[in-house]
Formats: sequence, structure tokens, C-alpha cells
Amino acid sequence: MTIAMIVSGAVIFILLAVPLIVQVITAFRGPFLPFGVSSAQWGVENFVTLWQLREDFWGVLGATGAFVGGSTLLTLLMAFGLAWVTVRTDAPWRRLISVLVIVPYIIPPIVKAQAYLLMLSPESGVLNQLLRLLPFASDVPIDPYAFPTMIFIQALTNVTFPYLMIVPILTNMDG
Repeated sequence: MTIAMIVSGAVIFILLAVPLIVQVITAFRGPFLPFGVSSAQWGVENFVTLWQLREDFWGVLGATGAFVGGSTLLTLLMAFGLAWVTVRTDAPWRRLISVLVIVPYIIPPIVKAQAYLLMLSPESGVLNQLLRLLPFASDVPIDPYAFPTMIFIQALTNVTFPYLMIVPILTNMDG
């Protein structure tokens, strides 16, 4: 058992630590210079260039934080709600719900992205066409490229893992 642990530790080190070390070393070297080149200049120019490339760096960072934070919050709310319905209530079709929650985890991400775009396409999307039939709907009810829509779709995509983590907690909790 000890030999197996040592071998697995070495494999993990080789697969994770070595590429990370190479990335850190190349971050402080000139662009596209291989190891062993004597003319390679060491420095922080790559980081200076990175900070100078975009004047809206903080805007991008804020939008990324809003996207990640919003989708995470929605994911946790949906996962807890679905877990509570499937574990703590006598709702009809709760077994079907618990199976359908796992479906986004099985589908490849590129297929999910294409499916959401086809469903929400402004001109020919099935969901938008159905929403146009409603009397109170506007011309294009859902814009697939809007920031809130992308946050919601990301939350739908990520609901499986938190759901699977919350279900055992609610199952073992005293009623």
C-alpha cells in the first residue's frame, strides 16, 4: 500500500506540479523562448504588458465577478430548492426531478451551449417562438446574449454538483 501511495503521489506531482512550474518559469522569460537559450531575458515585462493591454481591466474583472457570483448564487438557490423538494417533501415526480437534475452533468458543454442558442435564438428559437404566442410578450422575450440570461443559463448548467452535495445533508438531517 505504501508503494502504491508513493507511485500515485509521484504521478500526481508529475502531472500537476511540473506544468505549473514550467508556466511560472516561462512567465518571467521572454515570449516564445525555449529553455536553454542563453539570450533569454528574465524579467517582469510580460506582467507589465498584461496590465497595459487593457485599460478596462477592472471593468472586465468586475463583470467576471458579477457573472461568477450571480451564477453561483442562483446555482446554490436552485440546487437547495430542488434538493429540498426531492428529499423533504412528498411532491409528485420527485424521483423524475432527481434524475433530470443529473442530465446537465452528462451532456457535453458544447452541446449545451448550442442547444441554449437554438432554443433562445431571437429569430427562430423554439422557446422565444412559444413566448411570442403569449398575449403579454414583447417582440423578443429572451435575448440569449444578455448578461442576465447568460448568468441564468450558467446557473442551470452548474446545478448538478451542488444538488448532489446537498441531498445527503438533507437526507441525514433530523426532520
